[in-house]
Amino acid sequence: MSRLRFLAVWVSSFALLAAAAAGALYAVYAVLAPEERQVFSRLLASGSDILFIFGVALFAAGGFLADGLSRAWLAPVRRLAESTRLVAGGNPAHRAELRGPAEVRELAAAVNALAGRHEALLGTVEERIHQAHADLDAEKSRLAALMSELASSVVVCTADGRILLYNEHARRLFSGSGAPGYIGLGRSVFSLLDRPLVVHALDQLRDRLAQGETSPVSVFLASPGPSLLLRARMVPVMGTATEPAHPHDPSGFVLLMDDVGEDVASLEQRDRLIEQLIESTRVSLASIRAAAENLENFPQMSRERQAQFTAIIGAEAQRLTGELDQATRGHTDLARSHWSPEQMRVADLVAVARRRVEAQLGLATASGDIDESLWVSVDSYSMAQALCYLVRRIHDELGGRDVRFDVAASGRHARIGLQWAGTRPAAAYSTAWETEPLGSRGEASPLTLRDVLDRHRAEAWY
Repeated sequence: MSRLRFLAVWVSSFALLAAAAAGALYAVYAVLAPEERQVFSRLLASGSDILFIFGVALFAAGGFLADGLSRAWLAPVRRLAESTRLVAGGNPAHRAELRGPAEVRELAAAVNALAGRHEALLGTVEERIHQAHADLDAEKSRLAALMSELASSVVVCTADGRILLYNEHARRLFSGSGAPGYIGLGRSVFSLLDRPLVVHALDQLRDRLAQGETSPVSVFLASPGPSLLLRARMVPVMGTATEPAHPHDPSGFVLLMDDVGEDVASLEQRDRLIEQLIESTRVSLASIRAAAENLENFPQMSRERQAQFTAIIGAEAQRLTGELDQATRGHTDLARSHWSPEQMRVADLVAVARRRVEAQLGLATASGDIDESLWVSVDSYSMAQALCYLVRRIHDELGGRDVRFDVAASGRHARIGLQWAGTRPAAAYSTAWETEPLGSRGEASPLTLRDVLDRHRAEAWY
């Protein structure tokens, strides 16, 4: 292509030189007298060889002129074009050479200035991209840290069910022996949960969003494995709507899942326990009622007959007492199984216990020396109930007053002290306090103080 361009320039140069030579001959011919013109014409007609040589010289001169023009203008412009393409194509640090005529050098300087601005803009854009990636990684890290602190299993998915993020609880939940598969980034959530359940919950979210709800939640139960029963809550993740016809479609969703299999089994066991107690109580009460009616309606019956009915009443009452004791033990075992410790400051636990004492017993208490830095793993409800129970026994049986709570560190444990003005408890008191069920005024509990202490791996000193 460059050779054709050079030949075109050469031909153009030769034509230009030939036109100039013809113009010069015509100018000479025009200024001559008529007689001189005839002589000049005869000379040109007789000198054809000279004209041929002159034409060849003009053609050679055109070649030299074309070569000079190519070196002076075409080559620098071509190099400038290549440099511009190189800058635009991926090497913004490249600069054009300042060679050639003044105009070409000026153009090359302008191209270099433009390349400098292009490089600066690319650097700014890349810096912003790196910063955006860094911010996104930081947000992901913060989100992952937040999700790891949640007690529930959390899975973040796209609208088509692709898993984007999950926490450690979710990994453990779907890594057990009863799990249908393994969880992983980019995998489909439909490989873990039934597709119709998830799609139905997602449709419910869309309907509620279309109705104007701002924070809809869809709840469903799923059994992905033989030993798993999950209670799932689905929350939509809204993004920019790409289709005006569907402005309420979520761009994804979040699943918060808890394994409620043990809770459901516990509730079923409690229901069976209640049903058995009701049935046995109905039978015993029917027998006792029948025996009592016979004794009341037939006072003239013999002593032997009266003794039989009295024995029936005693036996059924004893059997009913045994059934109640067995039901109480079963309920106590169920209550023990619902052990839910939480991390909290001992100072906050004491504050909860003091408010409970004031609300249920109407007694004013005080805080003594309390180490505010101590944290414990504790079931705050049962422990506060136990502390309130102790204050009640101290007040009712020992006449205790001015009860004060003290807290101090004791190795890897925390020591909660109760001090009062009044009688010192005897050994019989302390034994009874630990084995009798907890309960304050207006409240009962199947647990004993010993149960709460054993649950917390704690001991009591008096």
